[in-house]
Amino acid sequence: MLRYKTNYNLVLKELNEKYPNSINKLIGEYIRITPISEDQHREITATLKMNGEEFYAIPPPSERPYKVVLKGLPASTDIDEIKNDLANQGVAVSKVAQLTQRKSKFPLPMFLVEVRKNVPDSRDILDVSNCCYMSITWDSFRRRPGATQC
Repeated sequence: MLRYKTNYNLVLKELNEKYPNSINKLIGEYIRITPISEDQHREITATLKMNGEEFYAIPPPSERPYKVVLKGLPASTDIDEIKNDLANQGVAVSKVAQLTQRKSKFPLPMFLVEVRKNVPDSRDILDVSNCCYMSITWDSFRRRPGATQC
């Protein structure tokens, strides 16, 4: 997303010459640039950085972390203990967060685990069956229904 400025047409002209198949659309204060491939995404991001343009990029799906839900541990389990235990078992964990009940915000005995993709010598998270000396199960992460907060 490129911030809309007075010289936007020069920037878009340069990008359109290099990447004619990308789609550019004005959305609020930003121009959304939609590339056709992940390689184009990386090249467009590098070009905008090199030119010093004000923008932000949403990472492509291949660079986003893999999200799974850990079940089988008590709700009082410390998040750092889970993260350290999984790291000791060879899993490339980037974040652990406890899930809460929707209305009351009461902590549930479920933990969202984000795992970095494409890390060499890392173990598959779904192969881990024990954590913090307890038997656990894994479930796919499903977002809460409804719109995300602005």
